[in-house]
Amino acid sequence: MPPKIVDDLRIEIVKGAFNRPVVSKVVGHMASIPRTGRKGVKVYEGVIPATKIGIDLTPDDIQKLMFPRYVSEQQRILENLYDDLANCLKSVYAREEYNVIQALSTGKVNLNDPDGGVQGYFDYQVPATGTSNRFKTLATELKFTNVNADIFQIITDEAEVFEGQNGFSPQVMLCTAAVITLIKKNSIVKKAIHGQANSDKLVTLGMINQTLMQLELPVIIKYDRVADVDSTVRKLLLDTKKLVMLEGSVSIGADGFPQGIIAKYGDTARGPTVEALRAQMPNSGYDWPSSRIGGIFARIKPVDEGEGAGVGTTGVSATTIPNLGLIDRIRVLTVW
Repeated sequence: MPPKIVDDLRIEIVKGAFNRPVVSKVVGHMASIPRTGRKGVKVYEGVIPATKIGIDLTPDDIQKLMFPRYVSEQQRILENLYDDLANCLKSVYAREEYNVIQALSTGKVNLNDPDGGVQGYFDYQVPATGTSNRFKTLATELKFTNVNADIFQIITDEAEVFEGQNGFSPQVMLCTAAVITLIKKNSIVKKAIHGQANSDKLVTLGMINQTLMQLELPVIIKYDRVADVDSTVRKLLLDTKKLVMLEGSVSIGADGFPQGIIAKYGDTARGPTVEALRAQMPNSGYDWPSSRIGGIFARIKPVDEGEGAGVGTTGVSATTIPNLGLIDRIRVLTVW
């Protein structure tokens, strides 16, 4: 989601402002304008959480930076510093993407996941009960691990529920390779694509999407983005058991098969940070390069203040959260 820089640590998420339209009244030309309240509009307020990351500088690097034996040695350390800074920025972008995927697939952002932090959730209040429930775990006989489950019929039924809740049909579905593999192995899918006589042939995602489009069903977007939680742990950003129906658009790719694009559900709010505010204060001690890059505060400092003499960091900090006013336009299925 595109970033939007704000100057407050509190955020208001307006939900329902783009729900189904209300038909205007037909009245006489001189009649007064009939008035109505905003239909289905709700405002939720919360605090934008902070996210930070830094890469340590070794005492040896600091010595070479401050007292280089030759120019190329100092230049190499400086290049490393800015590489570290670029990697830190990528880490914030990865966190923002992870937040969006969490929100679209769970209705919440878990602030303590995946790499620790404050306890709690940023909850978008997506309906989770009754007829407006956006979440469903398929019954055992319908789960995609059952090779005889009628997956196309399941998708048809759930797309109808999505349409009933939102007023339009979903155009795309987001899932990982694990779900796609189960769909490829499904006997009914194979027969629908190749026919009874050739149902032992392999199917591709392109073939599946072509059939889905012919059936006027949402096409699949494969999402297998992975992030490093730390030096030893990697994590898929999307739950491997989820199939998420979304608003979007479909076009024909260079390979001749349908390709989906997710609609814009909102933006990413980036607020001020403690570090950025400190840098603006007189005599802050922030003598080394610092700047606000797209709402993210970035800084190189040779020695941490009060955090261990002789140890410096290249780091960034941001207050960031997805501002998703259209987040109710989802249907999340746990399919295995």
